[in-house]
Amino acid sequence: MRALPFFQTLLRLRYAVMALALMISIGIGYGMSTLAFSNDYRDFFAADDEKLVAFEALQDKFVRTNNVYLGVVEDGGNIYAAEPLSRVIALTERLWELPFVVRVDSPANHQFVTAEDDDIAVWDLTTSETPLTDASAQAFHTAALAERGLYNLTVTEDPAILGINISLADGVTTEAGKVEFMAALDALLADIPPGFSFHRTGSIVVDHGFDVSANADLENLYSILYVLVLALAFWLTRSIAATIGILLTMTLSWFIALGAAGLVGLKLTAISVAAPTVLMTLAVAYAMHVVHSVQKMRAKDMDMRAAVAQAMAHNIRPLFLVSLSTLIGFVAIMASEVPPLRDLGFMLSVGAVAIFGLSVTFLPAFLSLFPMRGAKVAARADRQMTALGGFIADRAQLFGWIGVAAVLLAVLPVTRNVINDNFVEYFDSANPVRKDAEAISDRLTGIHYVYFEVESPEAGGVFAPAYLDGLDRFAEWLRAQPEIRHVTTYADTQKRLNQASLGDAPDAYALAEEQQLATQLHLLYEMSLPFGLATDNLIDIDQRSTRLSAVLGDISSAELLMLEARIADWHAANVNGQTLHPATGPMSMFAHIGQRNAQSLVVSTVIALLLVSATLTIALGSLRLGLVSLLPNLMPAFLAFGIWGLLDGQVGLAISIVAVMTFGIVVDDTVFLLTRFRDNASMPNFRDALIATYRQTGRPIINTTIVLTLGFSVLAFSSFRLNEGLGILTALVVALALICDLFVLRALLRRVFYARTAKVPANALPAE
Repeated sequence: MRALPFFQTLLRLRYAVMALALMISIGIGYGMSTLAFSNDYRDFFAADDEKLVAFEALQDKFVRTNNVYLGVVEDGGNIYAAEPLSRVIALTERLWELPFVVRVDSPANHQFVTAEDDDIAVWDLTTSETPLTDASAQAFHTAALAERGLYNLTVTEDPAILGINISLADGVTTEAGKVEFMAALDALLADIPPGFSFHRTGSIVVDHGFDVSANADLENLYSILYVLVLALAFWLTRSIAATIGILLTMTLSWFIALGAAGLVGLKLTAISVAAPTVLMTLAVAYAMHVVHSVQKMRAKDMDMRAAVAQAMAHNIRPLFLVSLSTLIGFVAIMASEVPPLRDLGFMLSVGAVAIFGLSVTFLPAFLSLFPMRGAKVAARADRQMTALGGFIADRAQLFGWIGVAAVLLAVLPVTRNVINDNFVEYFDSANPVRKDAEAISDRLTGIHYVYFEVESPEAGGVFAPAYLDGLDRFAEWLRAQPEIRHVTTYADTQKRLNQASLGDAPDAYALAEEQQLATQLHLLYEMSLPFGLATDNLIDIDQRSTRLSAVLGDISSAELLMLEARIADWHAANVNGQTLHPATGPMSMFAHIGQRNAQSLVVSTVIALLLVSATLTIALGSLRLGLVSLLPNLMPAFLAFGIWGLLDGQVGLAISIVAVMTFGIVVDDTVFLLTRFRDNASMPNFRDALIATYRQTGRPIINTTIVLTLGFSVLAFSSFRLNEGLGILTALVVALALICDLFVLRALLRRVFYARTAKVPANALPAE
């Protein structure tokens, strides 16, 4: 009770303490006014990230890949008739008028190459002078299916649907740019007469979807959480004053965390937007220990100020330990390779410090202002915990074996988890962004692209026969891979040009045999192309490199990494005289950062585990208690990931931090239980020691688990699957942690401290 004088002094100055806490919270919280919100997928990568740098370099050489892809569906089931195809032509032309548009690639403006006497003709539907008929529209579909540049990209055998790709300037990637473009696109499509429906996907649609989902979470999840917290706090404490104190504490804690983030220039993203939810839940959990202890003191007929001072002096040590262990877990998240996760770790770390500070200053000062009845609540809790403690103590060995069996059963399911970051699947299955993407994937083409730069030794070298031959063989090999649905390569354009120059002879679909001829064919083709449809999306300005694009089917991150390795190996073994740059593109970038992130978090988790264990060992003054604490704190995450392996098995960026984040949280209950058990371990037998421990701290740890589980479960209502998975898995870990602490930990304590003697020796555990 060395802390008692401090809290007695604090409560005498309670008005000043509350005013100071409010001033600090508001002062730091002002930083929220500078907190920018961003959901550009590039925010998931550091500015010097190798894959991001390579991707930006590729875009600097060729047309930018910012895009919106439209799937256009004719409601009657046939878009290749005169009237609907005419409307596609009109739609294609109108899309050019939208802001930020630099290129529109549609079957309607695709540049077909044919022989015309002794010349080459380049034509498309938008400039054709021949009136469309149903027959010519059907013939166009047949011709489009034969075009490698269209088939399985914007055209398939399904006559009801076709695709249009809209390439956009970098200005569209700003928050204002995305809103402006998407609003203009929505207005244009709404103006299209009935008969067409549309599916949207592409990088800008996904980014805009992140914005919408994150804003929806801000508007909905916080409201749900506040209502839930108010209801839980009042139900568990039966005190209006305690409920208000808890509400103020949790609000000020996330206010400080987000304010600090704004002051240091961090961005709020669809991942870090979960920080207030985590902090509010933790603040309530910590406050429950304080309120329960105050109620127990009030049950002894203490006046309110004395009860609060005694309760705080009794709880300050375990509160400090749980705050420190939680902070270690949150700081470990900052070792992540992903900037939004690092930002989340920073916000949670600042918030954890704020929660501790407010819980030992503002909250007790506030509670001391109001009377709080505690006799009935304390008496009911004592009866319940006495019964629970006796029940578990009598069956400690059984529960220990059940715990061992559960761990063994979870081994196989844990191995079913795979690291996978498909950014379209970041949205839940009911989200329009995901539904549209899946519809396009099912009926038209893949929604993930991988880009390759293939570099020749010298400027102008892309027209060398050897270069074009290697490029063509590479593309043909890619098309044979089961993961790839479409390949776009300049070699196909050259083969079609050469065929047209030879009168469209079927056997002339081949590359030119001389570099001079290939160069001439290219110049002739370029001169025939309309504005905006040049080959700069395929050939760089020095004509040294070409860009090859591969459209992928449904593929996991691990499968993509294996495919990339297979591609690099094949090219190195089969193509000489050209350099294949590593694969890049958003899907590739997420696959690589997911792997690196998992590796970095494994290291930080081990370090956090060692630090927390060392802290507990020193604080509890017992190596045995420190070692005993490990198993019940490691088991919950292991069991939870086993269950996750059975239910889902996909471990994305947010879910990857669950183990390290929850380790610091689930230690909290263990700290309170072991601290009290340490005080009671001198009792003659295990049963009495356990019942005394449960009566002192059983009810608050059960209450905090209820709050934590339900609080994190609120994230399950997020439309952003990263946050949904984070919430579900974290709630599962917290719930399992309570079971492990109540049942498995008891078996360990009995075996370690009461296995051979009826009473622990006097020097077994040093007195507090």
